[in-house]
Amino acid sequence: RDVSEAFQPQHYRHYAAQIHRAALDAAARLAHDSEVDLEAEMLKLSLDIIGKTLFSVNLLDQANELSRAVAEILRHLTARIQNPLSLGLGGTRAAVRLLDTMIFKMIEARRVQHSPPPDLLTSLVRLELSTLEIRDALMNLFVAGHETSGTSLAWTLYLLATHPAPLARLQAEVRERIGSREVNLEAAGQLPYTLQTIKESMRLYPPVHSLGRQARRAVRIGRHELKRGALVVVSTYLLQRREDYFSEPLLFKPERFETQAEAVIPKNAYLPFGLGARACIGKHFALLQAQIILATLATRVRFEVQAGTPAQPEMLITLRPRNGIRARVQTLKVGAS
Repeated sequence: RDVSEAFQPQHYRHYAAQIHRAALDAAARLAHDSEVDLEAEMLKLSLDIIGKTLFSVNLLDQANELSRAVAEILRHLTARIQNPLSLGLGGTRAAVRLLDTMIFKMIEARRVQHSPPPDLLTSLVRLELSTLEIRDALMNLFVAGHETSGTSLAWTLYLLATHPAPLARLQAEVRERIGSREVNLEAAGQLPYTLQTIKESMRLYPPVHSLGRQARRAVRIGRHELKRGALVVVSTYLLQRREDYFSEPLLFKPERFETQAEAVIPKNAYLPFGLGARACIGKHFALLQAQIILATLATRVRFEVQAGTPAQPEMLITLRPRNGIRARVQTLKVGAS
């Protein structure tokens, strides 16, 4: 058993129920606010979900502090990539220490727990791994899992807030097919347009905007001769906005991902989850999570983004909205649009 076991289909029914409850709690919190930062709120929700589904712990009270720590680490890593000679650590040591403290506490508490829950953390503790090896696995999932999911959700809500027609269609789909019922695993399968919306959002704003690879042998790519060991960076952000792959590439058109339309997208022109052996292990979990959250929020709250102030992407390790996304919150009666 390894990390991949946590993302096997047999766990998804349980995950879906936890995601729905977390989304309902988020909708209730949002209903008390007149204005929010969509990025901060979705990172908080994503953190809550990953804590409960994979670690069986409540991280909500620490969510803002933990998200700030992750952002600090990502900014530092980006700075080091842009300037390898950069030595300043700023608040990065404190950020890593905060995350380490949280993770080490989880590991030690689980080691002595009499009847541990059957989650990913328990699986790792039962393997013959050192505390540091478990910490590394959890840190990767924690940072990558909550950061990419939260950022992607924020961009999706922003696009829906600025495109009334797709929002109305998504709300109608949820209202007609689900109504006030729980958005569980089966319900998610009845929401094709909701899934199309998420996929189109990830085309325009892929949470991981670039993919790095290393040449295993000398190879020629177009006019470029690459030696063995050369590093190559593929811009997913630019690739997925190419006009020869996507008509009107800068427009938000979820119908691109209707079954027949998606089938004619050129192979490897759409890579929000990467490609090959290093493709994102949590792809299906992330899509299920996004579907359930959107469907739960869509008929409970509406977001309005101030006109004339488009969100600007900031290319850190992930594609974050620069300075967040401020939005006004309007509470809806369930089933309304």
